[in-house]
Amino acid sequence: MAAENGAVTSTDMAEAARTFGYQYTALSPDGPSATYAPALFDGLVGLQSLPCGISLCASDLTSLQDSVHDGRVSRSLNIAVLLDGDPTECAFGSRDRLEINPGSAVIVSVADGMRLGAHIRAGQRSRSLLIRTRPQDLMDDDVADRVETLLRSTATLSLPITPAAAHLARELFEPTAVGGIGRLLSESCALQFLARALIAGDVQKEESNGSVSKRDRAKILQIRDRLVAEPQSDHTLSDLAREAGLSVSALKTKFPLVLGQPVFAFLRDARLQRARDGIAFEGWTISQAAYSVGYRHQSNFSIAFRRKFGIAPSEVRRL
Repeated sequence: MAAENGAVTSTDMAEAARTFGYQYTALSPDGPSATYAPALFDGLVGLQSLPCGISLCASDLTSLQDSVHDGRVSRSLNIAVLLDGDPTECAFGSRDRLEINPGSAVIVSVADGMRLGAHIRAGQRSRSLLIRTRPQDLMDDDVADRVETLLRSTATLSLPITPAAAHLARELFEPTAVGGIGRLLSESCALQFLARALIAGDVQKEESNGSVSKRDRAKILQIRDRLVAEPQSDHTLSDLAREAGLSVSALKTKFPLVLGQPVFAFLRDARLQRARDGIAFEGWTISQAAYSVGYRHQSNFSIAFRRKFGIAPSEVRRL
């Protein structure tokens, strides 16, 4: 996926967008058909159509001037991942605004053609992935059916990025990510994000069949994000509920409806997953992993780790 840095013009952007199911209706300062196409960005845009039926666009761009982008995206399931850079805001549909912050991702299901536009400021930088698929492109019938279900309505849904997923995504920008190795890395990354998007869609469906309002669901997701961001902290139900504006009983009842498990079971799993990622990808020692995610005794951590993953922490590096 790695490519040479260089100037990216309005013509380059229009051609890349077209292969990715996005048709420009407006692009300024110069449209995609202009004879003279000045550079809008400096950086790279890499496109891949993967054998599994997923398209992947990896870009690392710095805007050279203000530009306005407007167009329509066709029926598809899209996952936008902003790894680094400045927050990105888009106009989605006729009224909605879609904001993506660095280190976050969003799922965009488009049931029919939908407007998507943005105003990019000079100096704005983003290193991002865009993952796109359609039911008819997928080889696996079960996965295609799951994607078809998500495309019954047009909607957006936030998607947490795990350290392992972020690490894999950043590898796509390494000089070694070319040829067969690059294709393997790209497919692994795309499939991981698609799997997590489908899981998130299932959670949303279950929640819609339960008794959790959209407002309370947002509060539960706020608590989830804090638990994932601060696994080492001594969280209490009363503190979490107070911060989110819920009663303790509402938190205990609604958290499993949204996320499928009680608060402290989720926290335990988040701690152990963060520890595993730290050992596997960041060179943590076993004691560092234990203390970094809130375990005071390494022996308790090792027991919980083996119970969760079926292996000892010391075996992770050998996998």
